[in-house]
Amino acid sequence: MPDAETFAARCAAHRLATGRVRSARQLAESEWATARGSIVAVPDRRDGTVRVPNAPWRFSNADVGVRGEPRFRGEDNRAVLVELLGYDDAAIDELEAASVISSRLPSSGR
Repeated sequence: MPDAETFAARCAAHRLATGRVRSARQLAESEWATARGSIVAVPDRRDGTVRVPNAPWRFSNADVGVRGEPRFRGEDNRAVLVELLGYDDAAIDELEAASVISSRLPSSGR
């Protein structure tokens, strides 16, 4: 086959589905993703934005999709472990030291 388009056309003639393998960046920047709103910009809580995948579902009479600001990795670890399991700071520190849980909180103190 001379190129991907020829291959896809021949497969289509036999009612075979084909697809192109793309990197996450290529997919996010494709016309397909743009037309469907598959990637959206949300506040990054540092006066900028970050692009994240949007909900893939579309329903009539339903409001689906990304809302609000994303949480930093592990931002709620302590609150959840204290509330649900009654852990104290020492127990949570041990979990972090053993890499059982992890966090990536902002360095700016926010």
